Amino acid sequence: MKIFIDTSAIIAYFNADDRFHGEAEGIMRDLTEGGIPLTRLYVSDYVFDEAVTFIECVLRDHALAVDVGEALLSSPFTTMLRVEEEVFEE
Repeated sequence: MKIFIDTSAIIAYFNADDRFHGEAEGIMRDLTEGGIPLTRLYVSDYVFDEAVTFIECVLRDHALAVDVGEALLSSPFTTMLRVEEEVFEE
């Protein structure tokens, strides 16, 4: 299964104070332990930017913003989708 991950899911998973944190942890656990068959997670560059910026500016947690960015960029299961101009224009 291929899954596109949105900003709210990223923030909920990495922010222990988020009201959906427990649900996000459960879903990620199912993904990593095989409860949900996963072949690839996708995240767009827009979502990446939005999540890291939210954590930096709203949560005011620079270290967490760096950790989240590095986790998304280094995960062997995550593919970054770049929204190029022609895709944006569609």
